[in-house]
Amino acid sequence: CFGDTRRELGEWPEAQQLYETATAIADSTGNLQSRVEPRCGLAEMHLRAADVDAASAVLATLGTLDYPPRRGFIQLARGLTSLLGGDLGAAHAAFSESIDRADESLKLADREVASWDVKGLAHAGLAVLGVEGSVTESLGAFRSARTIATTPGLVGRAIGLLDLLSPFDTAHVLGPVRDAATGR
Repeated sequence: CFGDTRRELGEWPEAQQLYETATAIADSTGNLQSRVEPRCGLAEMHLRAADVDAASAVLATLGTLDYPPRRGFIQLARGLTSLLGGDLGAAHAAFSESIDRADESLKLADREVASWDVKGLAHAGLAVLGVEGSVTESLGAFRSARTIATTPGLVGRAIGLLDLLSPFDTAHVLGPVRDAATGR
């Protein structure tokens, strides 16, 4: 999607416009993948702008569209939305569900880098919530992702989402996770 390209270039307003246009067109066609993908991009943009209400609205629509390859990301976005909104219990549940959905995808295609990144991010979310062993799991997932791909767009996207967790990292556990996410 051109929205992804604009997002990766840091052209946020243009990306949002492209995602919104793609969503409107996709809704008129009924194509499930085309309806889900730009909404995932919109949810991510709203999260990165800390607009919890807008992200929640997009996620509510995504909840009615079951597209298996994006289940892990959608749960990750729900976890981030809950965390940003202060609902730690819902964040924990969504991060855990995100890991389960990423694992389902990885059983089908173990070199699917986006699922490894989602798994790494969800474990990082659990780590800032204090869940034992989550840092180690996050490191492993990101290392797996970076052995598959180190393209700037993928790495930048993972780091952008990981940065959303930084304000909640009171135990300062994300430093090594960030290094693994970047491929260091």
